[in-house]
Amino acid sequence: MMMEYRIGEIVKVINNTVKHGFEIGTEVRVLRVNMIGQVEEAELLDSSDYWHIDNDDIIKLEQ
Repeated sequence: MMMEYRIGEIVKVINNTVKHGFEIGTEVRVLRVNMIGQVEEAELLDSSDYWHIDNDDIIKLEQ
């Protein structure tokens, strides 16, 4: 099942399949998604850095 994400959504990094620079466990903000809701870029919450990232690398935070 493909998870859809929204720009501005806060997610947690759980993997590194695309060699992004985020540490596992970091919460990041979604910056860009494609037409079917897959994440393409995310940034640190303090906006100090951003990376290309893949849906396989993140999970939604529990509500």
